[in-house]
Amino acid sequence: MPATRSEQTKTIWKKYNAGKSNKEIAKELGLKYSTVTSALTRGRAEGVIPPVLLGSPLNHGTNYYMHRGTMGYVLTRLTREQVLWVCREAEKYGCQTMAELMLELVRDAHAEATK
Repeated sequence: MPATRSEQTKTIWKKYNAGKSNKEIAKELGLKYSTVTSALTRGRAEGVIPPVLLGSPLNHGTNYYMHRGTMGYVLTRLTREQVLWVCREAEKYGCQTMAELMLELVRDAHAEATK
């Protein structure tokens, strides 16, 4: 037998399904943000709220799914000389992080590949 839900929870679900954000619902109803997210989690579990659809094509259920990995994974598998090269490249591009450098390298490679 399904759990009986409070009117507050049902109202949160209704507002969310009508297009309101978690933050908007919390403000409108005078609730904590965590109360709203908790209610939405229960709603997703019960099928009342649709699942979150992420914008990335790298998600499960697509033809291009792949694990994202981490910058740490990359760095721990490079030689010292390669890491120094990464640092020099980052400086050359004016990048403050490895992720920012990776973004620049991918954009350059993509531009070359699509010429």
